[in-house]
Amino acid sequence: MRTIRITPNLPVADIEAAKSFYSDYLGLVMEEFNLGWVARYTDPDTGAHVQLVTRDETALEDSVISVHVDDVDEAYAQAQARGYEIVHPLTTEAWGVHRFFVRAPDGNVLNIVGRHAQSADGFRVVAQDSVEEGPVDPQCFTGEVTRVKVLAGARPGGLRGDVFSYEPGARSKWHVHEGEQALVVVRGEGLVQWAGLQTPRRVRPGDWVHVVPGVPHWHGATPDSEFSHLAITASGGTEWREPVAERDYLAGPAEGDNA
Repeated sequence: MRTIRITPNLPVADIEAAKSFYSDYLGLVMEEFNLGWVARYTDPDTGAHVQLVTRDETALEDSVISVHVDDVDEAYAQAQARGYEIVHPLTTEAWGVHRFFVRAPDGNVLNIVGRHAQSADGFRVVAQDSVEEGPVDPQCFTGEVTRVKVLAGARPGGLRGDVFSYEPGARSKWHVHEGEQALVVVRGEGLVQWAGLQTPRRVRPGDWVHVVPGVPHWHGATPDSEFSHLAITASGGTEWREPVAERDYLAGPAEGDNA
């Protein structure tokens, strides 16, 4: 058994209320995951990170650190052989990790965690009538836009999927993703532009856009067409910036653009 990484677990009353200190002041700007009761914030340049925890979802006691190991089954067997108190049994959790809690002789409770390669618990079918639909944050978009959460992150660092639908003239603000993203056009006609591209590119059903981490971009409907796309996001947060200038939006795609 080999220790790969150790993550501090800081108890907080409310993750949303607490996170700005760690992201804005300490520079841990990348939200790797947020399960509601636990979230991890990381500096993408240095790898420094912390987890904020309100109350563990399944364990009866909270842990002070999470110890990521290469073989959690071996770690569990060693803990039992040495007579250490097992606080939470070896479990494959619903969010995809394989873990147990052990109490150190000094009294601290550690979360020993790894991946269970043979587990199929992550497989699931999401029924169409079970997904959530609602408006987007108006601070991040111009015009009328709705969002359907077709794939919520089931595990830390897991995929997220959303369908965004734009009324004619609606679009996102300029923004940057910390992880990779793919946009798949499913309806209507849209526009996408990224830093360095002089005019927007036109996109239609069947087209898809590879969004590169760290590159400012925007996307939305054309002035006279509705537009919907599926967004599959690998991990990390989003930094929202300024609105798209009206003159840049109305400039439209370059002449002869058949993308």
